[in-house]
Amino acid sequence: MTHPNDNDYRNIADRLLEAIGDSEFFNGTVEYETPEYDAQLRVTLIIYREPLFDPADPVHRAERISAIVPVWWEYRLYDHFGEQPNDFSWREFKKHLI
Repeated sequence: MTHPNDNDYRNIADRLLEAIGDSEFFNGTVEYETPEYDAQLRVTLIIYREPLFDPADPVHRAERISAIVPVWWEYRLYDHFGEQPNDFSWREFKKHLI
């Protein structure tokens, strides 16, 4: 069984956040490659945002992600032998998203 480490979670989270952009809903796939294996995260997500206000610039408002709720997800890992079992944890992964 393959155990994703913090670096794996962080890298796939960075790719997911980039793919989400400023959306409030995301349905898609992000991939992460290492010399040892390729990982693929397929997800359907609802993204909640909260406004950030800058009193010095009330015209331009920004938002930040306040929560990401997975509706469905699937994490697959492949090495040169094919798909391998893994113990991906959404709970651990979520720490790298917000």
